[in-house]
Parts: sequence; C-alpha cells; structure tokens
Amino acid sequence: MITIQTIRTALEAADPYTEMDLLIRIEMNTGRKVIDIFNDINPLVDKTLETVGLTEEGEEAFLGTIDALTGGCRPESNYYDPPNPAQSLINGVALPSTTFSQVSTSGQSSD
Repeated sequence: MITIQTIRTALEAADPYTEMDLLIRIEMNTGRKVIDIFNDINPLVDKTLETVGLTEEGEEAFLGTIDALTGGCRPESNYYDPPNPAQSLINGVALPSTTFSQVSTSGQSSD
C-alpha cells in the first residue's frame, strides 16, 4: 500500500518523475492492478498537494502519475495492467478455460 509519506519522499527526490514512476512500478511488480494503485493514491491527492515545500516539479510529477494511472496521457506514457498469465500448454496448444475434469465423457459440461 502506498502511503502519504512514501509519496512525499518520492516527490522530494532530485528527480520526482523517476521516483514516482519507480514507486508505481514496484507496486505493479507485486501484482497490483493499476486501478488498485490509483485507489490507494486518490484519497491522498489533496494532502499531497498541500505538502509544505512541494516544488512545482514535484507537483507536476504527482499529477502526471495520476494522469498516467487513469489513462490521461499519451498511450505510451500510461500505466497498464500486465497481461494475464499465459494459459497452460499441452504440446504447444493452449488449454481451454474449461478443464478436462469439468467435461463429461459425452463432451458436455458436467456443471
């Protein structure tokens, strides 16, 4: 979970853009989705922008991060959830979402 202190530390860095990007990517690397990261940050927007000593560059880095999380930037600058893990393969062929145990011998689903 991202805290106000974590955000403030990133924004006080010499390069707040890089630090905010790193903060988001660390969260994404733990498997968190973009919407979940945004939902952590969104309630902290006002407090972050009221931070005493926040530089213009820090403010822009923060607001740019919000834009990138919500799809408000150029496509190459937005954050996206990683693709779903690859489906299981047998002999190089993806298994269907229905498993073999869910299918009866007649070929109809056993649900």
